[in-house]
Amino acid sequence: MHDTFHLAGRRVITFGTTFIVLGVLASVLGYAAMVALREPQSPTGPNIPAIAAAVAAFLGLAVLFCVVGLFISVIVWLVNAHRLRAAGPGLAGYAILVAGVALMVTSYLVPDRLTPLEAAMAAEMVLRFGGIGALIGAVTLSRSAVLSAATSTAHPAAGASAPHPAAEASAPHPVAGASAPLPVAAEDWGGGWDPDVQAEIDRRRPHSQP
Repeated sequence: MHDTFHLAGRRVITFGTTFIVLGVLASVLGYAAMVALREPQSPTGPNIPAIAAAVAAFLGLAVLFCVVGLFISVIVWLVNAHRLRAAGPGLAGYAILVAGVALMVTSYLVPDRLTPLEAAMAAEMVLRFGGIGALIGAVTLSRSAVLSAATSTAHPAAGASAPHPAAEASAPHPVAGASAPLPVAAEDWGGGWDPDVQAEIDRRRPHSQP
């Protein structure tokens, strides 16, 4: 369970960072294609706008793949966080996660309504960077609290039920195969039923006995 939690957290960071890099490249190439279309093109030279648009479209697909992988990793991370800790990432962690998701969704809706193109691209990148940063921040900040709660639950406080080493060492330990000595009473030395036995007992009787 801990391994899945750590792996999901690392994937959130990996997909988020890759999304930022590919998103910047796709935006720059898309903008370059738009600018190139406004200028006259040489009939014999390479079709720069088409090349830039094709590369930008490929990067856009890669960005979409990162978005899907990012949100799947966030869900897996949340599920395992709740398995390790009843409150999961906690109120603060959920607040940061919701803010990150809201910024990501807004980055795909609002920039299309802005003009000029430069303002739309700037707003898109700021919103996406903020959303990715919030998701990564929620995973990073909540990780220690979740693992601390899981560790304290799995290992109770030391000394709660374990015996003290000195008391355990001073306790008598029975020897394997040994039997407890039987008590000997004075009447056990009597053997009047057989004179020979009585004579042998009298011979072996301790001097302290009467």
